[in-house]
Order: sequence, then structure tokens, then C-alpha cells
Amino acid sequence: MATINGARAFGLEHEIGSLETGKKADLVILDLHRLHATPSPNPVSTLVYATTGGEVDTYW
Repeated sequence: MATINGARAFGLEHEIGSLETGKKADLVILDLHRLHATPSPNPVSTLVYATTGGEVDTYW
């Protein structure tokens, strides 16, 4: 919902919004061992509600 539908809203679903051959993509590695992101009983919830740009460790 937050990826392909967001891309559709901007008319960019042919370029972004899903992982497919030929589409643009970024890969981000997060460090979830920071104080405000732990403990993490539900990693998806933590990712959505507790992380900030400060958790970005690496990106391509």
C-alpha cells in the first residue's frame, strides 16, 4: 500500500513502487540496536513507528 499505491498516486508506477526488473530501487540497511528502537518485539512496528534517519547504516 505504501509503495505501489504511492507510486500510482504520482503516476510513477512504471518506474518505482515494486521490486521488478528495470525499475529504480534503493537498498537500505538499518541499525535497530539503538536505544529508542529497542526492545523490538514487533520489528515491522518498530520500523514504521520508532525509526528515524539516524538508524540508516548503509544505502545503495
